[in-house]
Amino acid sequence: MRLATIPQPAYLMRRQTFNMRTRKGQRIECRTGQLWITQDGDSRDVILGSDESFTLDRSGHTLVSALEDASFVLRTDIASAHADAAAY
Repeated sequence: MRLATIPQPAYLMRRQTFNMRTRKGQRIECRTGQLWITQDGDSRDVILGSDESFTLDRSGHTLVSALEDASFVLRTDIASAHADAAAY
């Protein structure tokens, strides 16, 4: 699987939250700090530390909250991105 990366990491200060629409199969990679990830409709909470990642298993809204100052990137499977673009 080939992955594409958002060009720059997103930076969050402690207690700051980032709300985004995501697709199943995208991966959040914590570069620094510690993140708390919650997906819409999912009762699980995912905690990531530096150099850890989580692959989203559903599409919808995803909240990424910083438990401490943190940075992350959102990676997308290139094949899925091309299929989504072709559908339009």
